[in-house]
Amino acid sequence: MLQIFQKIGRGTHRLSELVALTDVSYHRFDLPIRLEIEVVVGANRYSYNLAIEKPESWTEYRVLEEILSISGKVIYDRKFGEVTGLLGLG
Repeated sequence: MLQIFQKIGRGTHRLSELVALTDVSYHRFDLPIRLEIEVVVGANRYSYNLAIEKPESWTEYRVLEEILSISGKVIYDRKFGEVTGLLGLG
């Protein structure tokens, strides 16, 4: 799982480069894959959550939900490809 976060951090954005169809347990494509990481650096707690799904008629995964927060403050929030919250870091 850490390799996936490393690829995201290095700029990989195509889900097909992050997760393969064979990565799903018991071929349960009807359930989303959820990846979460939380790191404390200094006085800040960084949290990144990514949920992906594979709709039945699609050949690849798509982002269901993606959230980045710092110390509880949502910096980036995307659901079904639509960004609903985007705050500057400055």
